Amino acid sequence: MIGDPPMNFLSCSVAREQGKLRFVGEGFRCDVPQALIPRIEALLTLSNQLVMGIRPIDLQTTENTETDPVLKGEVFVLEPAGAKQILTVSIGKNLVKVVVDAFFKAEIGQHITLKMNTQKLSVFDGNTLKSIA
Repeated sequence: MIGDPPMNFLSCSVAREQGKLRFVGEGFRCDVPQALIPRIEALLTLSNQLVMGIRPIDLQTTENTETDPVLKGEVFVLEPAGAKQILTVSIGKNLVKVVVDAFFKAEIGQHITLKMNTQKLSVFDGNTLKSIA
């Protein structure tokens, strides 16, 4: 089914850190993908508030906390869904859904790190919710 589970939306701002543009939100920070930098820099003159959208299939659990971009949170729930499971992770005040395989094991409250496929990232203006990328 298309859009099931639905896209995750995370409010964030953009900061320049160590010469790089980074998305910064509650519980995460990650580099702005190279392909998005011109659009994000153009928007910064108008607004610094953005919303990132990432589909559950474009997130993966990872043991490597040094990779970028990552989201760090706690397991909130793990729901069986046939050949897959839907993992819900609490990141700050956000609940983020991730599609994982049926054999994935996690305990409620367990700290977990998620890796994002930034090539699949959607970005919206935080004020108008108009799509930027």
